This record gives sequence, structure tokens and C-alpha cells, in this order.
Amino acid sequence: MNEDKPKLDYTITPTSIYYTRDSKNPSVALLTIGVSNNTEGDIDINGFQLLLPVSSDVKNPDAVTADPASIIPVSLQPAQWDFVTVDDGLFTAKPVPPVTGIKAGKSITFQLKNIIVNQAAGTVVIPIAEDDGGGEYPSINKQIIKIKSDLDIVTFTAVPTDISSGDPSQLSWSTIGAAKVTLAPGDFPDIKVNDSVIVHPDLTTTFTLTALGEGPNVSKQVTVQIPPPKIVSFIADPLNVNAGDLVTLSWEVQYASDVSIIPGDFQNLPLKGSRQVPVTADTTFILYATNQGHQSTNAAQAVKINSVRIKSFNANPGYGVQVGDAVELRWEIESATSAYIQPGSINIPKDNLKSGSWWVTPTAATSYSLFAQNSSNLEVSVVNVLPMPLGWYQFSSSAPFNSPTIGVLNFKIRMWLFTQSGRTYNSWDGQSWTPSAALAPWQDRKGCAVCVFNDKMWLMGGEKQSSCLNDVWSSADGITWIPESNAAHWPARKDFGCYTMPGTGKMYIVGGADNGGNFFNDLWSTADGTNWTLESNNAFSTGRSGMAIAAPGPTAFAVGGTTSNGNVNETYSSSDGKTWNKMGTPAWAARTDAKASINISGLYFGYGTNNNASFYDLFTLNGTGCYLNPLSQPASNVSPFLLDYQEALWLVGGSQGSALNQNIWSYNPPVTLDTPTQKRIVDDFDSGNEPARLQFAIVCKNIPLNSKVGFYADKPGTNPLICAVDITVSNQGNFMVGLQSDVPANFRCNITGYANTPPNVVFPDNASISIVVFYPMGGELMNK
Repeated sequence: MNEDKPKLDYTITPTSIYYTRDSKNPSVALLTIGVSNNTEGDIDINGFQLLLPVSSDVKNPDAVTADPASIIPVSLQPAQWDFVTVDDGLFTAKPVPPVTGIKAGKSITFQLKNIIVNQAAGTVVIPIAEDDGGGEYPSINKQIIKIKSDLDIVTFTAVPTDISSGDPSQLSWSTIGAAKVTLAPGDFPDIKVNDSVIVHPDLTTTFTLTALGEGPNVSKQVTVQIPPPKIVSFIADPLNVNAGDLVTLSWEVQYASDVSIIPGDFQNLPLKGSRQVPVTADTTFILYATNQGHQSTNAAQAVKINSVRIKSFNANPGYGVQVGDAVELRWEIESATSAYIQPGSINIPKDNLKSGSWWVTPTAATSYSLFAQNSSNLEVSVVNVLPMPLGWYQFSSSAPFNSPTIGVLNFKIRMWLFTQSGRTYNSWDGQSWTPSAALAPWQDRKGCAVCVFNDKMWLMGGEKQSSCLNDVWSSADGITWIPESNAAHWPARKDFGCYTMPGTGKMYIVGGADNGGNFFNDLWSTADGTNWTLESNNAFSTGRSGMAIAAPGPTAFAVGGTTSNGNVNETYSSSDGKTWNKMGTPAWAARTDAKASINISGLYFGYGTNNNASFYDLFTLNGTGCYLNPLSQPASNVSPFLLDYQEALWLVGGSQGSALNQNIWSYNPPVTLDTPTQKRIVDDFDSGNEPARLQFAIVCKNIPLNSKVGFYADKPGTNPLICAVDITVSNQGNFMVGLQSDVPANFRCNITGYANTPPNVVFPDNASISIVVFYPMGGELMNK
């Protein structure tokens, strides 16, 4: 027996195994080790070791596996022999006592199961060393060959490989040696070994084709790419808008099956398109793009609304309104979602938010407030409407003036009053007067002149601490006063005239006096209040001061005054501001420091002094001079300033005897004004010596249907007030409406009746209105 060789015979089967070609379908081998005693005597050994070559390199041709831990050694005669793992790839077999070897002619069998064959072809040498118990370890090498199986997938393709979610792609394949194939993911029970199928994946999917046959399974993969939804563009134009305006949303999307925009009902949109959307509040629009695999992306566009802006809110007419007149409130608004007007709780319809108008008929001073809002802000604009009563009307008996008046002006639809102390007051309604917070820098003067010019109020000259002045001040708001000149070109003076003339673009001063008793007869002009030009040294027949100047208007008037010969009763007029012409001598007494005003009703003049006498009279101009106004002023001991405001004459400030005058009166001559759409009548009423309950009514004949009619008294004192306004005519033939009122004895007033037609309707020729007053029980008409 050869002592260098093992005593037993060793075999390993099979002698060839398939190597792994697909890591997902590894080749798994089973090696059977046969050990035989082919002699006539028993052979005792301690066991043997088998070394199966392993390597972590799956491409090592000399190794069997890269995964020795997966190998399971098995003894098929476990009661006689053990077979265990000693180390990676090293296995030992030993007899189990009392067994000491292998009987003559006998054999034993072992197996190495679950050998995951690596991925390389090659011949592997497997050494087997025998432990003969004598300290010798004869060995023998066995070989196995790693070979390739015939099973193969020749082709496996997807056409196309890039699709949108849910679109079709064709999977095609061909195989060799396959008994069957499987395709995953999906349910494909009937596919053939050479075949094709149509798939509709929702998401990017890797398909695995597995071929089954002799040898390890073989698989290949192909991926169908489905790009996620992509928003190429999403634009809102414009990004800043007025509330209610349209915004254009435009978009382009790829690889999506569903496109939508919120907020709003914008579903199932095309991949590319646009929509116009009204926006009433700050809004973030979100575009969603989703595919059938529920992959989604989004993009946002934030649209902001502009702040509300009231471009204009005015009344037409907004000046010179008379009680009973219809007034149109007009507005232009940007970026509002709602608007209303107070008083009256007038909700502006949506269709008129940008621009519109509303008719009102105020009977007293009314501040109309326009409230416009959106989700961003609220803006308020106010327009004041002062309907003037006819005749004399007292607006206040407690004006807050606390210093002698030195001038009054009509500026920016407000009355302004200047006092000697430097305090100014202003009022739009004649009732509430707002004092300035601080004294003006021109304080402590008298005998100055005031004027409105170039959208500013001007105050100049006068006397301060017994010294005459020639400084010039201006203000655009009555709060901030700017010194335009500390020493104008004209000599310092007091009690002079200042005025403007339409079309000249200039402001003028004329006359006045200094503290030395000298009278000026010069006339100066300026285009800017700073640079003055001497126009004449002989404005009047002789120099004078204290004359009353009434302007502006087509004609300016200078009335009364003091000359070196004393007080005069002269009236001068000028149509160009530079040339003054003397008019006829009037019948009123000569005077100085008189007051004058001019408005659409004419020139008003009165008051003043002559030596120690004070005048409390009021005149109006006729063609040859002046005559006494047939309506006497409301109080005989008041010496106020005269002011044209709201196309009426106002008596403001001044003195009442030795005290300051705190009464505010207006005078608006009664007129009858008829137009194709408006009728008005004014009747004076006297209740007589006895109180009575009386019926007051307006009688309408042939006034169109839906016209607004009414009547009102110009003063309180009855219960209820004589006032019934904006009543709708319901019968075009004869229509009468009225009220009963308890009237005290000796109650006198003017009653105005009116009728206004609906829009686009005019009065027929035979339309008329009249005011009637009668006793309710007997129907007897009063003699008004």
C-alpha cells in the first residue's frame, strides 16, 4: 500500500457545476463526497479534512464560492460519522465512537449543500487530507469544473423606455433553453418564453424577466422611465392688481395626468393654457400637477391687491346749493370690494364701485362720508354739502372768537376768520368753528389786508404797536405761514385795500394811510407776492384809507373811506384792477371802515363809522349808486365783516357794540328758479296773532310720475317742523301731500317748495307747483 496516499478512496460528484450568471438567480450546487474502503480489511482512521476553495472575489475562477457561510455540511450516516464546518471552506469528518473507521468493502457519504457558486468559469482544486492516526496526513486533490449553462435571455427590451405616467410601453424578449419565463412586477400568467406585452406603468418601473430551465435561473431587467410631473412655467400677470380686477394665470406642465389650480374651481385643466380670474383679496394661487402614480408637484403665485384709493369724491353742485336742491354725489374708487355712504346707509352696488353717483337732497349742513374698503385697508373721504336757506338765516349765536376780527376770507370751501391776537378760525358750515392750535407769526396787528391768490391765503401790512408794516405772509393751509417778504416794495401802511381780478394773474393793493396821517393813492401789483410793481400813483381822485373793497368778480368796487377831506360816500369800480372809475354819488352817508362783499346776487355794502357815529345798515348796488336793501339785517347793533360764501352773503365776526360779535348769519335772496327738470317756489308765511294748528301742503299739477317733491320752512319754531321732502309723485294729474303743525303766534318764515323730475324726464308745459296752508277741520285757506 502506498503510504503517501490516503488509505480510503475519495470521490466528489458532480465533477461540473454551473457558475452564477445572474446574481439575482445564483447557481446553487450540491456536492456529494463519497468515501470507500475498497480493501479486504477494515481501515481505521481518525477522520479527514476537505478544503473547498473560497474567495470574496466573485469573479475568482479558482474558488467555488464567495459565500462560505451558506454551505451546509451533511453526514448521510450521522450515527457513525460527523461532518462539520471548521472554518470558511474547511470541513472535517470524524467517526463517532465506537466506530473507528470503515469496514472492508464499505463506504460512507457526505454532502455539501447550498453552495452558492461564484460568477466565474474555471477548474477548482479541492484537497482532501486524511488523518491516519499515526501523525501522518496523506492527501489527494479532486477537481470540479465551473461551467456555463445553456439557459439564457438573449434580448429583453422596452419600447419606448421614456413615457408619461399611464402611457403604453412594449416589453419584448427572447430566450434560449428556457422552459418558462416570469415577468415582474405585474400579473402575467400566460406569457411565453419568446413574447411581448404592453404595460402601462404609473411610476418609473424596473421590470425583471426570469428564465427558468436547466441550470440556475437567468434574469434580465429593463427600466421604463416615467419622469415626475414637471411645471415648466406658472405665471400670474399682473402680480399687483386692484381688487376686482382680472389676473391672467398661465401655465405649461409636462408628464402630468391631472392639472388643477386653487383657489377656485379649476379642475382637469390642459397641460398648457391660461385663465382669467377676478381677485378681490390677497391670494396665493397654487398650480398642482399630478400623474397617475400620484406623484405631484406644485408652484405658487402670490397676487396682492392694491390698497383702496378714493380717487375722487365730490358733490355736484358742491357749492352754492340751496335747501331742496338735488345734489349728485360722484365718486371714483380704485381697488374696493365694497363701499357705502353715510349718512343714509347708502350701499354702493358692485357694478358702481369703480365710479358712479347717487342723488341726495340735504336740508341742512351734511358731511357725506364715503367708506371704501377691501381686505387690505379702509379709506374714507368726506365731502361737505351746505344747502343754503333762503332769506336771512342764523347759523350760530356762540361763535368762539376771542379777539377782534382783522379779516375774513373764503378759501377752499371754508370760511376763514383772522383775529388780532393771531388766532385763526375756519368753518365749512357756519356752525362749528375750528381754532388754530397756535398763534400765527403775524399776530398782534390790526388794519391789515387779506386776500386769496394763487391758491393761498395772504395777509400783509397793517399796524402793530403804533408802527405800520409792509410785510407779506402766505399760507396754503391756514396753519403754516410763510414770510414772503419782510419789507415789500410799497411803503408800510394800514387800512388799505387788497384784491384780485380774474384773468390778470395778479394781486393788487391800493390806498391806505401811515401813522403820520398821510393817505396813499398808489396802486401796486404782484404775480408772486414777493416782487411788487407800481401801477399808478393816482388810483382815485385823492388818496384814501378805510375803504371797503369788494372783489373778485368781473368788476371790483371800492366803497367809502377816509381822505384828507374826511369821510366820503364815493363808489369806484374797476374792470382791470388798475384803473378805477368813480360811479354816481349814492344816497347813503359818508363813512369809513365799512364792509363790502360781492356775489352772484350783487354788491353788498354797509356798516362803518363816521366820526363818533356807527352805522348798522346794509345796502346793495343798483345802476346809479346804492339803495337800502328792502330786507333789513337781522340785528341793528351788529357791525360784522361781510363775506361771499356758498353764493350767499355772510355776516361774520366783527363787533356787537363794544363786545365781540359771536353771531353767524347768512342772507340768500329768495328766487324762483325753474329748469326743464326742476321747479322751485318761495312763499313768505305769517301765522298772525293767534297760535293755530295748520295744514301745510304742496299742490302738484301735471308733475311727472316718480318726481320728487317737497317743502320746508327756513327756520324752526313749529311742532313738528314744517318740512316734508323727497316725496314721490304717484299721480301725474293732481297730487297733493302735506303735514299738520302747531304754529305759534307771530311766526314768520319763508317756505320753499320744489319738484325734481326723474332722470331723463322733463316737465310738460302745463306742470306747476304751489304751497297752500289751511285749517285742517274746515279746509279754509289762510291768507298767507
